[in-house]
Amino acid sequence: MWEKLQNIDRRWIYLLMAIVIMIPILKPMGLPIKTSEETQTVYDAIGALKSGDVLWIGGDYGPSSAPELSPMAVGLVTQAFKKNLKVVVYCMWQDGAQLMQTILEDAGKKYNKTEGTDWVNLGWKPESVIVLRNLTDNIANAAKTDFHGKAIDSIPLMQQVKALDPKYVAFAFDLSTGSPGTSDYLKYIYEAKKIPISVGVTAVSAPGAMPYVRAGQYKGILNGMRGAAEYELLNKIPGPAVKGMDAQSLGHFMILILVILGNIGYLMSRKG
Repeated sequence: MWEKLQNIDRRWIYLLMAIVIMIPILKPMGLPIKTSEETQTVYDAIGALKSGDVLWIGGDYGPSSAPELSPMAVGLVTQAFKKNLKVVVYCMWQDGAQLMQTILEDAGKKYNKTEGTDWVNLGWKPESVIVLRNLTDNIANAAKTDFHGKAIDSIPLMQQVKALDPKYVAFAFDLSTGSPGTSDYLKYIYEAKKIPISVGVTAVSAPGAMPYVRAGQYKGILNGMRGAAEYELLNKIPGPAVKGMDAQSLGHFMILILVILGNIGYLMSRKG
């Protein structure tokens, strides 16, 4: 019996894991998630902005990291629209432009916000890092057109937001999964222009970003799926990140149980 416990066919383990993970995805359990200080700092920083202020969002990620970063983007746009902030998005990753456009369109319909007046997606541009740097001087000259190819100087919101500069932009947030991304915002937006910034990164990238949080250069951080789930709950819009954390927690619990059973089987078989 104990030897059988140590030699369970791995296919049964994979099947059990799939079932355990699917349950909370289909029916969220609402397992408790404590909000970290870093996530609360992000929420409070954006919450302190005034109606009509401009929130700049960098969508610097692709489909592979969307499960972690897209829920953050939804939370950012939701909080911004609830506070009647203006949102400008620029993407240094080509795939990020479409991901952000979908999020903006969905949130715009939900909160009755109009593209061009309340929000703009500048999309992706070749030589994206150089464009980011040039946006700090003049957006119309650096980007020229938005996601749809519409001339920047013909868009009402962009007639008010002339540059990525503290005179026009109150806060910047970069959703990043690598380079180009957070390091460019730190160099060109925070250090050069003194615009307060924060970031949302995948869990594997968070350790590299934490020193900048501790130094006060980043106003908080959203750390992977956990940070996205915390932000969903602060915005009172539990969604895919909260479901993902439920699934992750149950999956870890199942692995723990299997490890314990395997060790019990090993010890009991030695006694036999």
